[in-house]
Amino acid sequence: MFNHNHSLFDTAASKALDALCINTQPVSGYELMTQAGQQAFSLLLARYWRAKRIAIFCGTGNNGGDGYVLARLLHQAGFESLVYRIKPAVTDDAIKAAQDAEVVGVKIHDWQPGLDWNADLVVDALLGIGLNSELRSDYLACVREINNMNLPVIAIDVPTGVDADSGALIPEAIIADATITFITRKAGLYTGPALNMRGELYYSDLGVSPELYQGFQPVAHLLQASMPERSPDSHKGSYGSVAAIGGERSMRGAIFLSSHAALKTGAGLVTAFTPDEGVTDIDEVMNAQWSVGDPLPQSDVLLFGPGAGQSDWSQAVFAALQTSNRPKVLDADALVILAEQVNKDEQRIITPHPGEAAKMLGITTKSVQSDRFSAVRGLQDKYGGVAVLKGAGTLVCDGKQINVCERGNAGMATAGSGDVLAGIIAALCAQGLGPMQAASQGVLLHATAGDMAASSYSEQGLTASAITEYISQAIGSFSTLVRIK
Repeated sequence: MFNHNHSLFDTAASKALDALCINTQPVSGYELMTQAGQQAFSLLLARYWRAKRIAIFCGTGNNGGDGYVLARLLHQAGFESLVYRIKPAVTDDAIKAAQDAEVVGVKIHDWQPGLDWNADLVVDALLGIGLNSELRSDYLACVREINNMNLPVIAIDVPTGVDADSGALIPEAIIADATITFITRKAGLYTGPALNMRGELYYSDLGVSPELYQGFQPVAHLLQASMPERSPDSHKGSYGSVAAIGGERSMRGAIFLSSHAALKTGAGLVTAFTPDEGVTDIDEVMNAQWSVGDPLPQSDVLLFGPGAGQSDWSQAVFAALQTSNRPKVLDADALVILAEQVNKDEQRIITPHPGEAAKMLGITTKSVQSDRFSAVRGLQDKYGGVAVLKGAGTLVCDGKQINVCERGNAGMATAGSGDVLAGIIAALCAQGLGPMQAASQGVLLHATAGDMAASSYSEQGLTASAITEYISQAIGSFSTLVRIK
């Protein structure tokens, strides 16, 4: 069922929805602006109630209008509102908001570089979603000055300089401690560089009728927990088997991590297949040797890549996989081979990090990160199946829908974390989830376990093994279970 609270929209849909609301509901544009200012006021009181002098930087459009409303409310509540504008307001609603602020005694100043504006808190109401090209020199100078002050910042709708569609910085952006966004969740705020700029994110639909969202196609959806339920009369065969293939002698730890993660996620049987036997010291993981010319393992799901290397053995495994229509999860070295031997497979899940994605698409890592939504769509279109673009705000795409994970932390950027994710996804496939659901829930489970582990070990001390330790606990935290027939 469609739920706009879990959906992410682009700027075109956001602007159209705003206009539709004004044209079809008994609310004016200025009333919506006033509600936005009131929501920002409430957030400010809740987070920064000790602040007395608030510097509010206003642009010429409706984002600036939100700032003028906030300035008026703060002034009426006894705060000192210091309003700085790049240029005077130009939209009707913003002009009215500025006039109403001045009527109650708010002083509006023209901003100039180097102006002495001593304050306790800054509000960014410069551009919002109005940015469609690189920042002009005056706006860029203002952004730099705000950032250099090292004061807490609340951004209204979108931090100035962030592309609300892609999350890219064009070319620099306000570094906010908190962002409050209105009517729609802007897709660019949930992945990539924008995550470094937005701070804690707050959302209000401003009371817009849920029915109005039905006519707009979301860019993506936020992941919601949904895990397989276990039947009381089940047995280990009910939960499938995983063959984890990889682990060249110098990289045994990778296949160890994948195998252990698959077990912890509930696969009925996990076997590690390596060029020679003896890979793991986990009693529950079976060990076997796969030699060139051997048939593929009979497991329900085939996981290939962690620690596989680029040897003739790995090339042989890759070739054998092309003959199978069983679900497959490809990670790490398998993606390097796939980039050189491009083909499509609708039963395959690929899990590249940005660097691997860049090689697979023939572009730079910077290009991948500047528009992660386009990158994940490109991966899926080129390679078929389901593409998982790892990184902050991991994306999952099957060609029809993109899901976004808002959990996870910087501590998960550690060796072996991707191997754990691959094992989790493979285990969910083995338990009956389709490729898109397995990849999506696997990403969410991995991120949840990572957050739990970080709370115990700290982000700096987080390891892939620690993430694996918390998989069971993370599963227990998911309240929604889906019975697999």
